[in-house]
Amino acid sequence: MRLLAVHQNKDIMQKVSSFIILFFLSITLFSQEKYTAKNEIDGIFYKIEFQKHIVQNQKFWGEYFPFDQKIELGEMGISKPVKIPFTEVLLDKPNYKFSILAKEHGDWTIFFTDENLKEITYQIAPFTLFNTSSKTLLFYIEEPEPVNGMAFIRLVGNDTQIGFYLEPVK
Repeated sequence: MRLLAVHQNKDIMQKVSSFIILFFLSITLFSQEKYTAKNEIDGIFYKIEFQKHIVQNQKFWGEYFPFDQKIELGEMGISKPVKIPFTEVLLDKPNYKFSILAKEHGDWTIFFTDENLKEITYQIAPFTLFNTSSKTLLFYIEEPEPVNGMAFIRLVGNDTQIGFYLEPVK
């Protein structure tokens, strides 16, 4: 009888231990907040989903996200084909993974990767924003004036920003 009670207690302890491990694992997985930036411009719906990244006493670029390392930042969805003006960059799929390769000196590379793992790249020069110190990495989708019909995608982290236009394919 005593052997049965010890075995039952052992089973209960294993179940409780498993529950505690699963509980903490679920907290870790689901506490990573996702942000969504979205906007509809000229009949095209734009959406960017990205992880919430917050830095304390650290720079995003070069420290939190090391230079010369490709970093996946999120996913971008578009309801109709668009292109980056004055380039050959055409985004004609509804969904892309959005990654970046930041460099300490020189242009950065943006990667748009579709569901077939085809990569489209775009070189972009980052610029410094003065009097800002964003501790959260943020994306914005804006309609710049007076350039109607185009979307301006902006990524801000600490005092550094990149931005590019997307225009409808006619």
